[in-house]
Order: sequence, then C-alpha cells, then structure tokens
Amino acid sequence: MSNSILALFGVASAAVTIGGFIPYVISIVKHTTKPERASWWIWSFLMTVTLIVQIEQGSTWSLFLTATYLVANVIIAGLSVKYGYGKLELKDKLSIAAALLGVLLWHFADSPTGALLVFISIDLIGNILTYQKTWKSPKSEN
Repeated sequence: MSNSILALFGVASAAVTIGGFIPYVISIVKHTTKPERASWWIWSFLMTVTLIVQIEQGSTWSLFLTATYLVANVIIAGLSVKYGYGKLELKDKLSIAAALLGVLLWHFADSPTGALLVFISIDLIGNILTYQKTWKSPKSEN
C-alpha cells in the first residue's frame, strides 16, 4: 500500500476519532454525562503503553489513531476529576493496580500473544467499571 494511502487512512482515522469524542466531552461539560474516573485513567494508561509499543515497533501513520485516542482519553480522564461519577473507591484502586500489574507482567513475559491478552484484560477492567457505574446510574451516560 502506498505511503499516501496510509497517510490518508491515518489522518482520517484520527479525524473520525475526534468526531466521536467531541459530543462526549460536550456532554460531560454540560453535566449530562459523568465519566467513571478509574476507567478513563486506565484507558489513558493503556493508550500510553500502546503508543510507546507502536513507536518502538516502527509504526508510522497508524500512530495518528493511537495518539488521538490517547489525547482524548487524557482529556476525559482530566474532566472526570471535576465532573466524574462518585469517588475513588477500593474497587477503583484495585482495578488501577491490576492494570499496572498487567503491563508489568506483559513487559517481563515478552510475548506478543501475552501482550494482546493483557491489553484486552486491562481494557475489560475499565469497561467493567463503566458498566457497573452505568447499571447503578443509567442517566450518568449520554
């Protein structure tokens, strides 16, 4: 595939991602959405690690998508401090610790399949926290 096509896909994927996050951010600022704090910090951490791994592996235009997700996640994580749901509970702290431990395990295992399983597990931890929050307070999401 030509470099110009890869560039087009990389930039287009970032633009679509931004387009998807803007309404969510607006909803947070308008107090109609209350993001689950730990989830967004976990996803920000996961995207940071993903971006670093992609850079180390020599990725080029696909970095646009990952970097855009990282910036959007960090923005929402930051907004969650002021506008987020509830307070930081033990389950949140344990989830964040599990995410950190998962990345450490992946780093020392040095296995592509292991990395994928760890990253999926970390993402799942963030999703479970948000699902629990949304189940308890369905109006906290738009």
